[in-house]
Order: sequence, then C-alpha cells, then structure tokens
Amino acid sequence: MRGKTLHNYLAMEAERILRNEGFETSQECPEELSNGRIDFIDILARKNNFAVCVEIETTPRYVLTNAAKSQELGLPLMVIVPNRKVKKAVEKRLSSVDLRPGGMDIYLLLLSQLRQGLTNCFP
Repeated sequence: MRGKTLHNYLAMEAERILRNEGFETSQECPEELSNGRIDFIDILARKNNFAVCVEIETTPRYVLTNAAKSQELGLPLMVIVPNRKVKKAVEKRLSSVDLRPGGMDIYLLLLSQLRQGLTNCFP
C-alpha cells in the first residue's frame, strides 16, 4: 500500500474483514478513468455480481476525489476512517457535494463498524 502506517493498518484490517465476509479483494486496484488516466482504489471488493470501492481516509483531504472516482466508475463507495473526529470532518466535506457512487449513498464507517455496515448496506 502507498499510504502511511495508520492508512496501511486500516486497509489490511478492512481487507481481512471483507475476506471473512466472503468478498474477494484487491488492494491498490488500478482502474482506467474516462480521461484515460489510471487511478487506484485502496480496496476493490467483489462478492457474487457485486463490487464496491473501499477507500481509507485518515484525513478528509482526498475524500471528494475518491468519491468522484467511485462515481465515475459506477461503483458504490465505503469510506473507512480511524476515529469520530475524522468521520465528522469527512461528513462535512461530503455534505458539500451531491455524489451517489453506484447510485447509492456513500457509507462512512469506523473500522469497528465495517462488518455490520456490510450487512446493513449490502444484504
């Protein structure tokens, strides 16, 4: 992973949870965007005919870029954050845009909420 220690820890743990829930995962998954540029998804998770982008955000800095990327790819987005303070900052940043990647709400979760979030968001 290209992130720092906390980012990489959250990504590894999220991937472990996703795999335990039956998802196939790919870290740093390259995807071609409409402008021909390649961008990377922290974790692309697939189960049956369903795929979801999972992005790890340790600050709100790149959440709008990642949300727009997921929207362009037509894939739902789950954002994993390390704590409530970052969650609130990411929520604030997302409230300024009307993005629904994959036609769905953006799911913003603490790592401890991921397992239940998968059940609630994608039964």
